[in-house]
Amino acid sequence: MNSSSLGVGDVVSAGLRIYRDRFKTYFPLAIIAGLWSIVPIYGWAKYGQATGLISRLAFGEIIEKPESVYEARNRVQPRLWTFFLASLLISLIVFGVLFVSFLVVGILTAIATGTNTPALFLIIVPLLIGIFILFFWFFTRLSLVELMISIEDISEPTRAIGRSWQLTKQFVGRLALIYFIAGLISLPISFASNFILGIFQVILEGIFGADSDIFQLLESLISLAINLLSIGIMMPFWQSIKAAIYYDLRSQREGIDLM
Repeated sequence: MNSSSLGVGDVVSAGLRIYRDRFKTYFPLAIIAGLWSIVPIYGWAKYGQATGLISRLAFGEIIEKPESVYEARNRVQPRLWTFFLASLLISLIVFGVLFVSFLVVGILTAIATGTNTPALFLIIVPLLIGIFILFFWFFTRLSLVELMISIEDISEPTRAIGRSWQLTKQFVGRLALIYFIAGLISLPISFASNFILGIFQVILEGIFGADSDIFQLLESLISLAINLLSIGIMMPFWQSIKAAIYYDLRSQREGIDLM
């Protein structure tokens, strides 16, 4: 096994470096993906494919075997529906886990309420915290599925999910820290997007009134533009971080020096 694994800070720094150096290439790909996400089914598949495409391009930079967008797209295009089916399966898994978790919370709440238990708060809060931890654990274990499809050329969605599950095993805490740091880095963009949208809403409402059709139309268009810009900025960042994580995990778990 490769003993020279990257630290948490090194992984984030590597992702940021790729993001900075190749932003002009990845930004339009992310914008197009954002536009595709408006279209049901096929557009969602194209969106998932774009996440894999950017990750593949970023991974190529990390291992110093860069590909052109054209070359990388030709490699991921045949697995368009694999991205969609994998996303669908992940959504069903997460929904099932959350449904059962909240069902348990609801039953316990009903029991505690019916018996006038004063410790209701002490029961519910830990359960909700546990649900959040469980959700984040699943997110961490399944967070690299699109990389399995785009980089390892896996065509079966269940196999891609299994591969992500296997690769992230025993590294959940470390990955959670990386994602937490990446989330903190991305927070200013989220705050700025909401702030700018709020300003436009106040201005437009003052001009046209909240019930005006023009206000509703302009608000929708501006919201769409800001959301697309946010996707264009943040998708390349997250996929670059994931590419760095993928490189590090393969180096550690499989003892492969991919450089």
